Amino acid sequence: MVHNQGGIWGKGAKGNFAWATVDAPLVTFEDINRGLWPADIQINNGTIFSYAMNNYWYTDAPAQQGGQFTFRYAFSSGPEFSTTQAMTLAADQRSPLFEIRHYNMGWEPTLSDKGGAFVSTSPEGVRVLTIRPLESGDDYLVRVQNTTDEDINANLQFPQGQIQKRTWDQC
Repeated sequence: MVHNQGGIWGKGAKGNFAWATVDAPLVTFEDINRGLWPADIQINNGTIFSYAMNNYWYTDAPAQQGGQFTFRYAFSSGPEFSTTQAMTLAADQRSPLFEIRHYNMGWEPTLSDKGGAFVSTSPEGVRVLTIRPLESGDDYLVRVQNTTDEDINANLQFPQGQIQKRTWDQC
């Protein structure tokens, strides 16, 4: 099993799986935490314990809490489900790309009211994290993440517009 920020990917004899959560990211593998802190872990049974309330520790949280709570989990699996797909699942649960409408009098709508993608990416594993205007007002910062463990060339397509100027800085 591989654990990344917000998700877990596992590989088995009959297929692979991914598990992700926004609300309960503290997990243990194999068994609940019994105060042992091994240097490494052998995964034998594939059990994942999710600490929904993170109140297992007597030092800083009550052992019980009242009220209504929502805990969201996402699962996926398949014979060829990759670590890249698992990282995408986890990232989509934590922080999906969404729009913040910027009103400016005089702007004409440029996207169809029938919908459509503002930006698409390729190859698999390329994620757009942020698109925001810079202080100049004419330029935009686009943050892109490679969720694979390989060097790749990212392609961004803006089907509804045209890029007039490109500046590439490697971070």
